[in-house]
Amino acid sequence: MASPGFWNETLKKFESLRPHKIRLVWTSALARDPRGKLEESHYLGPSCPDVNILSSYRAFALEASKALGHENEEAWYDELRRRGLVSSTEAGSGRRGSRPDAEESYDYLDEYERVCIDDLVEASIALCHVYAAESLDIVSLYEPTKASSQDAHGPQERRTARRPVRRNALYEKIDAGVLEIEASQPKSHAEIFKALDDRHVPVPHAEPFESSGGWTKGFRSNPARAHQWLSKCRAKLELPLLPQGPKRPQRQLQ
Repeated sequence: MASPGFWNETLKKFESLRPHKIRLVWTSALARDPRGKLEESHYLGPSCPDVNILSSYRAFALEASKALGHENEEAWYDELRRRGLVSSTEAGSGRRGSRPDAEESYDYLDEYERVCIDDLVEASIALCHVYAAESLDIVSLYEPTKASSQDAHGPQERRTARRPVRRNALYEKIDAGVLEIEASQPKSHAEIFKALDDRHVPVPHAEPFESSGGWTKGFRSNPARAHQWLSKCRAKLELPLLPQGPKRPQRQLQ
């Protein structure tokens, strides 16, 4: 993985695109080109009214994707979905022209799954925060601590034993809530925040939740910070990454 410095610099690049919004949709149905040939991508977009902003975003996404060992920008979008940094998910059934985003050039499965990322810029900023933190943890594993360095040069001063720190009751409730929700196999961070609200789990002494007074309210007020907080919480609890939607076999409509 790239260094913390790389992710912090990439984060700044994505931040330079604020306040523009870029939208992306993943669907289990493949698009067709004007000649009727199936496209290889399950993504519709990304789309943005400002073509210059869109071009800059795609260049940054490709650079970030290559830092993860991939060859194309779609791998970056896959990472956003895999980490649950999406706005909404839905599943259902439909026929050509029956869905809101349908056009005559697209064929749809009888059953489909659809994942939306309404703000690619903020989702990418949140993912950069996550990778910066994870890469810093990796670096720390290979750097000698101050204590071990002192051990190598001679005796140290006598230390007093520390008492174990008791886990804060508030965060015990939050951890318990997150673990309980995990049993229902949530597909996105937005779904987890809603479930925390439904279970009346108290919010942490952290932004954007404390000032907003709720999980979903905090997520809506600052998606990037909310995503970052939940990603660290799930990592601490050793929970797996959120699953990507399966790519179902394609079936053409007659």
